[in-house]
Amino acid sequence: MEDSREFQMKRIESELGIERDCRDTPTKCKIHRVPSKLRKIKEDAYSPCMVSIGPLHSTNADLQKMQEYKRHYVVYLLNRTPQPEKTWNDAKEAFHHLETTYFECYGSGTNENLFLQDGSFLIDCCFILEFFIRSSVNDFNYYDHMNVNNPFMASAVARDLLLFENQIPFAALRALLDTIENSMGERFPNFSLTESVYCFFTSSLRLYKKPKPIKNCRHLLEIFYYNSLSSVSVIRWVNGDGSFGFKHCATELVEAGIEIQNDMTSGFLDITFDGGVIKFSEFRIRDETMVSVFLNLIAYEQCGSTHGVCQQISSYAMLMNSLIRSPKDIDLLCQKGIIIASRIDNDVTDFFDSICSKIVLSRFYYPRLCEQVNAYRDSAEWNRHKLKTSLLARWSRYKAALRNDYFSNPWRIISFVAAFILLVLTLLQTIYATLSYNCSP
Repeated sequence: MEDSREFQMKRIESELGIERDCRDTPTKCKIHRVPSKLRKIKEDAYSPCMVSIGPLHSTNADLQKMQEYKRHYVVYLLNRTPQPEKTWNDAKEAFHHLETTYFECYGSGTNENLFLQDGSFLIDCCFILEFFIRSSVNDFNYYDHMNVNNPFMASAVARDLLLFENQIPFAALRALLDTIENSMGERFPNFSLTESVYCFFTSSLRLYKKPKPIKNCRHLLEIFYYNSLSSVSVIRWVNGDGSFGFKHCATELVEAGIEIQNDMTSGFLDITFDGGVIKFSEFRIRDETMVSVFLNLIAYEQCGSTHGVCQQISSYAMLMNSLIRSPKDIDLLCQKGIIIASRIDNDVTDFFDSICSKIVLSRFYYPRLCEQVNAYRDSAEWNRHKLKTSLLARWSRYKAALRNDYFSNPWRIISFVAAFILLVLTLLQTIYATLSYNCSP
């Protein structure tokens, strides 16, 4: 019998040295290293500083202390069930059959045996599940090392769990949750894993936005990504001429009569323009956690993990880069509360420049916004504003000249007043003489 097509492909791939898990399939979760060109933007933004998840950073000696706390969280999770030992054995049995499938998500070159033999995969899943169960009901005590009531701790954990290289397949978390709930004979009350994940991240990072249900998400970063996206649906394929962004920088837009405002009620991707006013949410460049999350979201987009999503984060970086062309632009955006930065001038400019020089943008997310702003600046309304601005500037120069020429010291003031009085008296005398002449017979 002729071999099936699938079997033939297996033999060809084997002959070429291609592993099956390396093929790009749209339904498989792909977790791998950040490409070197993106890592050069900011090296430490892509590596965990407190807790490693998955195999890619599991051998980092600086993170081994957290393994002890992970194991404690396994015990806490099992203690929620009526038969902890049976639940643990059931979980190990389930993962024994599934771990190889989950591990394929990491591709080749990862030490599978080292990570699976000591049960690290299951331990990581237990740790994450217990962590989010606790965060959903605020069940953290003060002496718990992972106390998310501590703002610093919450921010640090949120950062590490959103790293592109620090993910674990979400299907593994769901499988573990099913095992735990089966052993309990009921579902966790008022607990949604997807919703609790997003609510924790948004509150920890101070990015409040109502969560929306996400189906078939592949890992934690993807949940946060899809919940962060703007509701605007206009996109444009980018041509080779790089036709995206504003034609004019921030200071030029303001000089043209366009107002820039901080809108704290929206997500940072929700940028609007109405009635000559552009509204942005703040971007906290001085917040290392926020910068790390931002760069990892860009890495997620750039590595082709989104399968058709419109590259909103990358488009945002391009848009902001078009606004910033000098230190004056940075000062203006900082004054308006759009950029929150402790570092100034070149640091902010270099940040967006370095991103935009490394990313590839195939679709731009803000074409309508840019068209509206660019058209407004070139409109008759802008010309009227320009005339008004010119007249005000001229009047300011006249006032400055008057002040310098006639009011720079008391003697000049006295001379000016005397000359003014003499001019008035002369004018009155002329008027009186004219009237007297006209009234004479």
